[in-house]
Formats: sequence, structure tokens, C-alpha cells
Amino acid sequence: MPGASPATAMVDKPVHATSTVAEPERTLSGLFWLLAFLLLGEDLTHRLGWPAPGAMIGMALLFIALCLLGRIPDSLVKASELLIGLLPLFVVPAGAAVLTQAAWGLNDLAALALAVPLSTLTGLLVAGLLARRGDR
Repeated sequence: MPGASPATAMVDKPVHATSTVAEPERTLSGLFWLLAFLLLGEDLTHRLGWPAPGAMIGMALLFIALCLLGRIPDSLVKASELLIGLLPLFVVPAGAAVLTQAAWGLNDLAALALAVPLSTLTGLLVAGLLARRGDR
């Protein structure tokens, strides 16, 4: 598609917000694959003793699998759209926990003051490099 971003160019079909309700079996299939890669990442992390979160390893493996596949399956798009719509339900409890448990952060204030800007800058740089690479 001319003018389409790399992410949208890989999607099988155009997806609309109401399509996740119309085809629940595809949405469930996508949720299954997300959960399977999450569990694979958790399993690898525990078996190999890696110091990274299993969810991060699982999503990296999913990214590699999608790159090898060369497209994003429609079922995965539908499941992702469903979860993105529910994202505030996951973020609000975590934010409340940070606010109520703020005392532990005071002990490591110097480390947090360094880690937060560095991780933000790293994320911005990686996103910029990926965006530039996608424009080629």
C-alpha cells in the first residue's frame, strides 16, 4: 500500500474496532498465541536463569516469529486491539501501587533518578531508529 506505515502494511486485512466482537474465534486464537509466547518466555527465563522478565523474552520471541513470518496474522491484530482497549485496566492498579508504596522508592532515589531518564532516552532512541529504518 503506498503511503502506509510498515506496521500497517504487514497486516492481512483492514481491521475495524467492532471486528473483535464479530469474530470471537479469531480473537481467541490471537489471545492464545500471545499467551503461548508469554509462557514460553517465562519458561525460558526460569529454566535458563535469565535475569530478564519472562514477558519481555516472550514478546521478543513473538517479534522474531512475526519478522520471520513477514506479516501480522489477522487473529493477532484482533487480540491486540482488544487488549489495547483494556490497557487502562492494567495501568491504573500499577500506578496506584506505586503511589501507595512510594516509601520504598525513597531508599533508591538516586538509582531511580538515573534509571528513569536513561531508560526513557534509550526507548526514544530505539523507537527513532526503528522509525527511520521503516521509512526506507
